[in-house]
Amino acid sequence: MAANILLGPVLSFRGVSKGKWKVSALIGIDESDKAPKFVVDGKAASKSLVLLKHGGRQYLRYDLTIKQGDQERKVEYTIEDVDEVWHFTVPGKDYAPRMAYVSCNGFSHPSSIRKLIKGENAVWADLLCNHDKQVRPDGYMLDKEQLWHESLTHDKNLQRFHLLLMGGDQIYFDSIWEDVKELKGWIGLPRDKQLEFPVSPELEARIEDYYLTLYVGRWLPTGRGVWGVKSKTLDAAQAMARTPTVMMWDDHDIFDGWGSYSCEMQHSPLFKRLFHHARRAFWVFQMQHAADQLPELELREDVRVRANDPLFKKIEWSKVLKGDALALPLLDQQPGFSFAHAVGPVQLLVADLRTERSHEQVLGPDTWSALKAWLKQIPENGRKHPGVGC
Repeated sequence: MAANILLGPVLSFRGVSKGKWKVSALIGIDESDKAPKFVVDGKAASKSLVLLKHGGRQYLRYDLTIKQGDQERKVEYTIEDVDEVWHFTVPGKDYAPRMAYVSCNGFSHPSSIRKLIKGENAVWADLLCNHDKQVRPDGYMLDKEQLWHESLTHDKNLQRFHLLLMGGDQIYFDSIWEDVKELKGWIGLPRDKQLEFPVSPELEARIEDYYLTLYVGRWLPTGRGVWGVKSKTLDAAQAMARTPTVMMWDDHDIFDGWGSYSCEMQHSPLFKRLFHHARRAFWVFQMQHAADQLPELELREDVRVRANDPLFKKIEWSKVLKGDALALPLLDQQPGFSFAHAVGPVQLLVADLRTERSHEQVLGPDTWSALKAWLKQIPENGRKHPGVGC
């Protein structure tokens, strides 16, 4: 029986190493289903890695790494028993990648949708029609901005972008305050009651479930056209399946305003548990790492010196992720998710601006040290592109 794809495929760029363009793909299926086979560039992909099992579902990561040639080329991949063919384009060796930048894939409140002149996926549709000629609907008209790159990309059977930089708010969790009954009640409590609000095991389970299941509902909605139909649904799911992504979180990936609340509120029992589960979900779905590899954040011993700032112990990420050939290159000796890529002449510094955020700081001292150390080792002719993250 064919596996029912509940989420994905979501492509993730994992870096360049020894002439290889490293890409992973995330999918979600029922826990009882057998992991389907991926075929990339005509060859079977390596065995899948289970990142997480939860709520009768399992989330799998596949290795779609491909060799780079002297010139760019488009690569085809498929999933067993799914009537759809996807592609992504790999740049030539030592060439700078063509990149698109996006952020804010959602709404703070459903009422915002009513104010739209065009549909909620209009921007995704425009990006996809620029990126991939195969998804353009019949009768689609090129605008002047698109004309210049037709001969450079689409006429050569290529796609426009090699990477999709996603700077935050890939999903909006603000709805948790309405959808979880206890949290909706919490909003109306006096402040002193909010600060000491206990998180029962039952509430904890509901919070965990919310953060781990909303990705399925938002990233591959059941109301969209299924994979394999002739008429393509031009949405985030299409974009993430056709361009390797580089993701960093912002506040809505946790909930609106995270890091900008008072010190007392940020350290309250409820906020700490919300952050814990948002962080774990981000690690699995956006960073595509196994849930059991994520270390807990631990407060530094000198935290009392700067009580208003979240100061955490350094994490030796190279040790945590040792043995994972597709691990993201997280910067060592810092507690957040900051990482960096060197892609030909382009350097990408992807800074985590939320893990340590407060009224007084955006990045903690250990993170600043790690960022500066990485910048210092860039060759003089390297082109820096720091700042993925809002």
